[in-house]
Amino acid sequence: MMSTTSARFSLLNTRPEHQAVALADLVKQAGGEAFACPTIAIESMPIAEDDFNLTEFDKVLFISANAVKEFVSRLGSDALSAFSPQVALYAIGQATLKAGALYGLPMQTAEGGFYDSESLLERDDLQQLQGQRILIVKGANGRDLLESRFLQRGAQVQSWTLYRRIPCPLCKEVWSQFKSASNPVVLATSLTSLAYLLEALQRVQKESSENEQAWSDWLLLQPLVVFSERIRQWAKSQGWRGKIAVVKTHSDAGIVDCIINDIMASKR
Repeated sequence: MMSTTSARFSLLNTRPEHQAVALADLVKQAGGEAFACPTIAIESMPIAEDDFNLTEFDKVLFISANAVKEFVSRLGSDALSAFSPQVALYAIGQATLKAGALYGLPMQTAEGGFYDSESLLERDDLQQLQGQRILIVKGANGRDLLESRFLQRGAQVQSWTLYRRIPCPLCKEVWSQFKSASNPVVLATSLTSLAYLLEALQRVQKESSENEQAWSDWLLLQPLVVFSERIRQWAKSQGWRGKIAVVKTHSDAGIVDCIINDIMASKR
């Protein structure tokens, strides 16, 4: 691991553990240091697949890479054969798009270089949906924006909730290293990951020394990289006072680009 004194920047990666490795490699290539401190763990949820006939769906939307992974784990490596030949598959986010390609699921996403739900809803082929059947593959406690909009546009909508995100305890050793590192930057790719980090710090504060009780105050002063304007606004509502930058592309490369060109450039 690179010495924290020589790192161009130090990133606290709050993603689930299995999603942290590739980003850590890119951070290192960019002269930074990554601290893996997952605030979320992914837990599979049971579902009765027999309740759904996948060949009846006209469109299927995958909310995340975890949704793709969980879906394939239920259907097998040849998951595409479960659909009708005419089905259209969609992805929220570039990571989801890549996960689909990895498992042989040819997906489409929002146009114009944007990857959030609002942008996907602008697609021409998702406007007139009367009589169409849509399946949303997702995790628990997500937004209902897509479902409500599709219903308004005349579609019949069903959902598979295949996983849930559960909070991880604070990784105290990694946190302490990050807090002493050079040019600290916090990453939150979801509102839940950021909320769980703040909650973990609050739990520690109730049981800890006076020095540790200042951790939350210190965190709110640091630069923050997020995946959406919605997360940025939520962070501000929680009292975040450090610079908050929204990535332009939802990918590991997009995260590093945001750190260098938006966060670090503002310090020059």
